[in-house]
Amino acid sequence: MKILIFVISIFGLLSANYIDDVKKECNSGISYECYNLGAYFHNGQGVKQDYLRAIKYFKKACYSGLELGCSDAGAMYYKGEGVKKDYKKAKEFYEKACNNGWSQGCYNLGLLYLKGEGVKKDYKKAKELLNKSCDDGLVLSCYNIGLMYEKGEGVEQNYTRAKDIFTKACKAGNVGSCLSLGFMYYKSLGVKQDFKKAKDLFTKACMGSSHIGCYNLGNIYLLGKGVKKDITKAKYFLTEACNNGIYDSCYNLAILYSSKTSIKKNYSTIIELYNKVCTGGNNSACYNLGIIYLKGILVNKDYLKAKDFFSKACDNDDVAACHNLGLMYFNGKGVEQNFLKSKKLFSKACKGGDFGSCHNLGVMYKYGIAVKQDYNKVQELYTKACNGGKSKPCYQLGVIYKEGKFLKKDIVKAKKFFKKACDSGNMRACKELYLP
Repeated sequence: MKILIFVISIFGLLSANYIDDVKKECNSGISYECYNLGAYFHNGQGVKQDYLRAIKYFKKACYSGLELGCSDAGAMYYKGEGVKKDYKKAKEFYEKACNNGWSQGCYNLGLLYLKGEGVKKDYKKAKELLNKSCDDGLVLSCYNIGLMYEKGEGVEQNYTRAKDIFTKACKAGNVGSCLSLGFMYYKSLGVKQDFKKAKDLFTKACMGSSHIGCYNLGNIYLLGKGVKKDITKAKYFLTEACNNGIYDSCYNLAILYSSKTSIKKNYSTIIELYNKVCTGGNNSACYNLGIIYLKGILVNKDYLKAKDFFSKACDNDDVAACHNLGLMYFNGKGVEQNFLKSKKLFSKACKGGDFGSCHNLGVMYKYGIAVKQDYNKVQELYTKACNGGKSKPCYQLGVIYKEGKFLKKDIVKAKKFFKKACDSGNMRACKELYLP
């Protein structure tokens, strides 16, 4: 043990002495040693990490004519490492690097013009700079030019041009280009749809550490697109993407565990995955957790948890969650009954296209629950719900027009709504139409 400590202390001394030697070389005007010092302090290599010293030495290297120092000083201003984030300063250093022939500097400067960060957005200038670094062999720049053509961003949309650029960049090892090209073949964007090619490209992207590539590959095996459906492989690639922060992959994995597949159901894993995705901002996962706890599908019923998950999804405009939360307050299920809250939630969901909520809101206006009784609103809301595919409000509109209690009697309209409800499977409406 004493020998081990001695060896470590010797290496510590050597490291300190080496850093001192590098400082002397830097102070004597050797620019690349100034850059090395900046890198050591930036990465905490042989010294305590110190961004202020890192940028000091990067700038010193830059002003001594080393373009790499300019580029890294610009990157620190761009990210706000050790200094206040300053896109204009980043632009200044990227420009120095680019003018001195450093492709990465031209690339970074091009992105500033592409995004309008620290400069006025200028697609022409961005493309010019990206072309320059692409011609110098920086495939990341080529990839971004491909994206401009694919999206029609600053240039006329041209899928053929995008495909050619992505193909070349993918062959050169740019996984983003492989991913984009795979997506083009999957979605038939400017090329003939080819799931096998898409699968090969997603595989290449996934093997190149593109987690979205793994996600897409998992979906291909899950759906059997261009390959034989393989649930085991789907699970493997979806898990890989999920473990690396692709929340949509976690969601699909939870659906896979919930479905009737060859994979054994694991309720705790399903809950864990939905929780992870919900925390990541996926409303559907929060909604599904709400339903799980409301109905006790995989766990014991827990109305408080159901309310919390519905609230989270509803706050992010998931109308189905707002609808279910509205029902909980309307019925006093797990919460104190509150018609005003249910009315507010039904209104929000109805405006967002949840037609069940439009019907429920109509019921509240019909009976004057937390609102003033208003039959015109009943007619408006029932009609909206009926046109949205809900058979019950269609039937109820038929009854209203048949009886003429709340609105003017109109047998033609009554039959129209009874037929619509009957066509949707409402047997009471069918009886009104066809039985004496």
